[in-house]
Amino acid sequence: MLVEHSGLAVEKIRKILSDKGTVYFLGIGGVSMSALAELLIYRGYRVCGSDAVRGDGVLRIECLGGEVFVPHKCGNVRKILPSLLVYSLSIDCENAEYLEAKELGIPVISRAELLGALMQDYEVKITVMGSHGKSTVTAMLAKIFSDAGYSPTVISGADIGHGSTLLYGKTGIFITEACEYKRSFLRLFPDLCLLLNAELDHTDCYGSDEEIIGAFLDAAERSRAVIINGDDKNTRHIAEKAKRKVAIFGKGDADFLYEIKAGSDNEGVVRFKEGEDFKEIYLSLSVFGEHNFANAIAAFAAASRAGVPSESIAKSLAEFKGIPRRLELIKSSGRGDVYYDYAHHPTEIRKAIEALRNRGYKNIGVVFCPHTYSRTKSFFGEFAESLSKADFALITDIYGAREEPIPGIDAESLAHAVGEARGKGEYIRCDGAFEAIFSREWDCLVLMGAGNLDCIKNVIAKEK
Repeated sequence: MLVEHSGLAVEKIRKILSDKGTVYFLGIGGVSMSALAELLIYRGYRVCGSDAVRGDGVLRIECLGGEVFVPHKCGNVRKILPSLLVYSLSIDCENAEYLEAKELGIPVISRAELLGALMQDYEVKITVMGSHGKSTVTAMLAKIFSDAGYSPTVISGADIGHGSTLLYGKTGIFITEACEYKRSFLRLFPDLCLLLNAELDHTDCYGSDEEIIGAFLDAAERSRAVIINGDDKNTRHIAEKAKRKVAIFGKGDADFLYEIKAGSDNEGVVRFKEGEDFKEIYLSLSVFGEHNFANAIAAFAAASRAGVPSESIAKSLAEFKGIPRRLELIKSSGRGDVYYDYAHHPTEIRKAIEALRNRGYKNIGVVFCPHTYSRTKSFFGEFAESLSKADFALITDIYGAREEPIPGIDAESLAHAVGEARGKGEYIRCDGAFEAIFSREWDCLVLMGAGNLDCIKNVIAKEK
């Protein structure tokens, strides 16, 4: 069984942090955990922790002066005796270090609870919520505010551009993704909340659309002001129920009304009120896909409401080059182009393939690594339908992450279902990827999923 949030009051967490003691991170190498560990190092704390492997996140923390044990084992926490232990929600409640800390009487809290406590030190706090697009919009906001001279502190779910998911700033502006997993966003305290969309995803902790909508509504109500996507039926429902000050961005009846140029998916205009005047700004993006244009409008709306001049916002968005694993072009050759994408939900897969079709690709192949057994089971039919939009789909073994296998839910079955849904589906192993990929004709290949596809990426990188 996995751990839950501790429930420790934010005032008590802040009191512990005020002593500037040692903070121990259990799972320190994770994308979000390493960002918080890095932030505390910059703020003068002694940071220690442990992880199962010495990955990039661990190496970065060690380079910054943190002490990391690999792997987790009993005795690590006793050796350090930290004033606070922070854990990832992917940690098992029987983890030896977690139990050791509790036995020693050391306060233990989740990553989200630490994030919520640290946010209190900033004057302007912006959170980015949604089932899809959080990391891209957070990175857009990081560039917008940085270019405008605000020097924000930003925590993202992807590399912001300098090898880290943290941008450490010098002012009172704090921007962060707000994760919905196990209602983590209910531990945060934003002044401005940006809600991109609301769709059932983490089916291991949400049972229905109604449940996820309710959770997003609860999170929105924690903010002083909310900016909501008016084109998503679920978020529109939230906007109608929210008691906070709400602004809408969308294609119709919106405070930030946008229109995409005909025949394009990365150019258009946004109309909005700035001060006493109504303005119209033309946007031309470096990233493509209608979903990314909507992401840009969301970032535009949030930055505008926070006081960034619209001309400055438009310039920053035009220069934004994207983030890793979001339709990231990793190779071009005479055979075709290869992209790396994090899509691990049927909606994300469908939008990515649509964006590539609009780029003019005629023969699109997908190598897909399903992420978690529960998600694969819950959206089995939807995955098959979305993947069938490609000309062929090669399915690798499910990346279980925090989960145990579910009988009957496997990559072979999904590949068969893709074939039945008018697509060409085939199960492959990573060590057989080269032959499967290069025996086919394609002008666009997408390595897709939240699991580890580096083994296949490295093979493709070596191909002439």
